[in-house]
Amino acid sequence: KRWGLMLKQEKDQGNYSETTIAQDIKQFATNTLEFTRAVVHADDENLLALPSPTQDKALWVWYEDLIKTCKEKFAQVFEEIGMDHLPLPEACDTMEFRDEGPYKEEWVRVFSDMPALVPMIDHYKYNMEVDTDAVYEGFAKETANISGPIVGVW
Repeated sequence: KRWGLMLKQEKDQGNYSETTIAQDIKQFATNTLEFTRAVVHADDENLLALPSPTQDKALWVWYEDLIKTCKEKFAQVFEEIGMDHLPLPEACDTMEFRDEGPYKEEWVRVFSDMPALVPMIDHYKYNMEVDTDAVYEGFAKETANISGPIVGVW
């Protein structure tokens, strides 16, 4: 959605350039990855505020998992916060990733410059197959030597 808004804004301002838009999106994606690394580090080091005193980890859900396993994730969240009597959202019945086809060639060229973005170029396949536990573990290992919270990553 953000990428579509950026494209529309660039067109409206007369600055329409596939390369410029792709570079802006790449920067946004890079910032998002860094922010996610910071959150994983903070969670792994127990630096995030916990929703309840009985929890040993913060409660957060990957977007990809929420879409792929909507009912299971909501059930988990409701149970963790002691509200498992709540009904699951009806929207879970129709929740799915949209497959809007491949990115434009120029976007693929720009995104390919960053190894972390390469698997995401086929965004539908990535969203359907990503193992968020493995991503979490990788980010936790990458940030394990950092002491204290990460400040100013975004």
